[in-house]
Order: sequence, then C-alpha cells, then structure tokens
Amino acid sequence: MKFNPLAVTFVVVVVCLTISQTVFGQRPANDAGAKLSEPSSVKTDLYPADADAKGEIAEALKRATTERKRVLLIFGANWCYDCHVLDQALHDGEAGKLVSQNFLLVHVDIGEGEKNPDLLKTYKIPLDKGVPAVAVLESNGRLLYGSGDGEFEAWLDVVADAVAHPDTQGVPSHEEFPREVVVRAERDLAAAGAVRYAALRDGVIAGGASFRIAEGVAQLTGAATAPAHRRRGVQTALLSARLADAAAAGCDIAVVTTQPGSKSQQNVQRRGFDLLYARAVLVKQTRSSPSRPTSSCPSSSPGNAG
Repeated sequence: MKFNPLAVTFVVVVVCLTISQTVFGQRPANDAGAKLSEPSSVKTDLYPADADAKGEIAEALKRATTERKRVLLIFGANWCYDCHVLDQALHDGEAGKLVSQNFLLVHVDIGEGEKNPDLLKTYKIPLDKGVPAVAVLESNGRLLYGSGDGEFEAWLDVVADAVAHPDTQGVPSHEEFPREVVVRAERDLAAAGAVRYAALRDGVIAGGASFRIAEGVAQLTGAATAPAHRRRGVQTALLSARLADAAAAGCDIAVVTTQPGSKSQQNVQRRGFDLLYARAVLVKQTRSSPSRPTSSCPSSSPGNAG
C-alpha cells in the first residue's frame, strides 16, 4: 500500500537502506566494533619524501584559475592509514567524480610532525587534532576552509540555525525545537563519537550532517541546510558521502528519520531508501494549552520494510 504523506501530519518517517559493500571512507575510530575497510592498494609514495609542497600548491593554483576549480590540500603522511583511506574515497565512485570535477588535489607531507610547519600555520591546520586534515583554497590562494579549532562551532551554528528555519516546501513540520536544544543534542552526538560532515558552497558552510554506527547499522543524523543554500544539492552530496563511508565501515543497513512528504524524504528515497515504519506524535490538549490537532498513524502498513 502506498503511503500518502498528506494523510498524516504528526508523524516522523523512518526509512531504511541496504548498503552495498564498496570500499571507501572510514569508520569512527572510537567505535569499539569498528573495522576500517582496507584500501584496494596502499601507495607507498602517497606523500613523496622529496615533494615540494609549496611548488605543488603554486602550480595547482595556476591550473585552478584556468580550469575554474579550487585546490584541496590534504595534510597527512605515508604512515597514516586513514590518509590512504581518504585518498581512495576522494578518487572512487560518486565522491571521486565530484572531487575531480571541482578540485585539484595536493598532498602535503607532515612527516612525523616536523615537515611543512609554515604551511600548517598558513592554512590553520592543528596537528593536535590529528591527520588527515584538509584545507580548501580559492584559485587566487585565499583560504576558504581549514580544519581549524573553530570548525565544530562554525558547523554547529549553521546546523542549529538551519533547524530553527525549517524548509517550507512539502508538508510543513509540526515539531519545533529551540536552538539551545538542538545545540545540546549535537554536542551530545559529537561526544558520543558521531562523525560530522560539512558541505561548502562559495567558500562557506552551506549545510551539515553527521552519522554514527552501532552494530553494523549506520544512523544518519543531524542533517540541515542553511536557507540560502537550499535546492543546490547540499544534502544530496552529504547523503552520498555518509553512505559511502558507512559502506566502507562495513555497515549493512543505514537508517534515517525524516518528516513525511518533505524534501528530505524525497532525497533519501531517490537514493534507494525504503519506508520502514511511521510513528505518530500524539498531542494531548490541556485546559491551559491552545487548541491543537492530533493525529495517529493509519492502522495499515504505511510502506514496505527495508
């Protein structure tokens, strides 16, 4: 039976996707059950010992002007396993296509922490946060984004503000969450090891998302796009990146919660998610509260289990 999103207002739809096993991305390191998928090949010279990082960056910036691309700096080292995992993620599948179409990659070797200290300072890369770390440059050399200390707070501001201004297309949401509640929830997710993703558009964070893994199931969470950047493929890109990393981490299933009839539901179903179940949010009217409608899920199944 087809689910009619207009028939139910106070519901949250949970959809489910079976993930194909492709090698790319990585699993959160603090997940006790994590097992990183190995790259198909580990390059011994991903970060050549005799590389001239400054020269390569200068050359990439020249090409970026001609090819109308940006430059993506990847700080790391040959000993860094996650750097090899990331390199494969940046070359394979849909993510690889997006990267090759929009960026020129330059690998910056940090050695054991002693190499290229001036570049680390210039591009605001804190080694105490670990590697790989990234920086995005405009073709004129201007730093658009770096893995700096303020990264989480900037990401959090965008996500919290986006949630505070829900999308008006599709069925409107009947749930409202104060900004401080969203902020606390995102901080709790981060503390629990959720992996954060930021989408950049024109040099600014346009949207964010996260995901966490439990017993082989990837829970996609925290997705929000700033109002000015909606309808630009931000969540589609974030969804693709998270699914790729979840598959690489060995997940068989991905789940996500959406508002029925929303653009979010359309996005995930286009990526192959199936409706698993719908739950109702029942509101009991009290004498002191204003009149509000209530609703419940239909007794019949609203869709196919994934």
